[in-house]
Parts: sequence; C-alpha cells; structure tokens
Amino acid sequence: MRRLTLMRWGLVPSWATDMTLQPFNARAETVAENGTFRAAFRSRRCLVPADAYYEWARGKAPRQPWAFARLDGAAMALAGVWDMWGWDGDVLRSFAIITTPANDFGHSIHERMPVIIEPRDYTKWLTAPAETAASLMTAPAEGALIRWPVSRRVNNTRLNDATLLERLPI
Repeated sequence: MRRLTLMRWGLVPSWATDMTLQPFNARAETVAENGTFRAAFRSRRCLVPADAYYEWARGKAPRQPWAFARLDGAAMALAGVWDMWGWDGDVLRSFAIITTPANDFGHSIHERMPVIIEPRDYTKWLTAPAETAASLMTAPAEGALIRWPVSRRVNNTRLNDATLLERLPI
C-alpha cells in the first residue's frame, strides 16, 4: 500500500541507540552495503516529492546556492530510503535521499546530485528487489534539468516560501 507520510530528513536507523547519527544523503554506490542504509535499501525505499532541489557551488565561502528543477516543470520524485526509530513509546520516521555522481550539467556546480525516479519506474523503485532497484540509481539524462542561482536565504531553515526559488540576477 502506498501512502504519503511526513518524515524527518536525516535518517536515524532503527538500531541506533540515540539520534546522533542522522545522515541526509546516502551514496548510490554504497547504499546496498553501508550498515546505516543496507536494511532500509532492501525493504524501505521511498519517493521524496520535490519541485526543485538546491546545490551549493564548489569554491570559497560564501558559496552560491543553485536550484535545479525538471525542464518540463513537473514535480520530481527523489529516490530515498526510510526507517523508524523509537523511544519512550514514540516513533520517528526519517529518511535519506540517495545521491549519485552528477551528470555533466550538474557537475559544474556540485560533484553529486539526487537520484530522480521517473514516473514509469515508481512501482519498480518501491517494490522490486534491491538488485533491480539499484539499476535505477543513475543521474538524470543530460537536458532533463534546468538550474538557476537563488538567494542565500535558502540557508535559513526557518524560511519556507516560494520566494526562495526566485532567480537571483548574477
């Protein structure tokens, strides 16, 4: 059964004794073997909906953030893994986004980018054996994304509005 559920970004593995381990990203190259993500990759894969994602250009501080979105304007489904961690009868559901080496378009800004699952592959990503799902963990095709510079206001986690995606004149 599929359902849309709010989760915390930063995966806390079910076996963790506390919340000190909270990685935001999992590398596609190691997610199936890495102890933090291995069990989740086998049986708890998810799709993280997004209009866009941010990457910060490499270089000296202050680094410039860039927004990346689909060229066709459609929402994206980022590949993720999730887990449940409990304490005192409460349960925390958390997730990490799977990243892959960036394609040429993305690499000029950052060396990695999220894995984007295409709509035709949603069911395969969510339900297929891990070996089959692993074949989907690739960078988007060249020409599938657009990017633009955005304000450094995106660094403030208290802010969450559409103006964060506005193009910054450079």
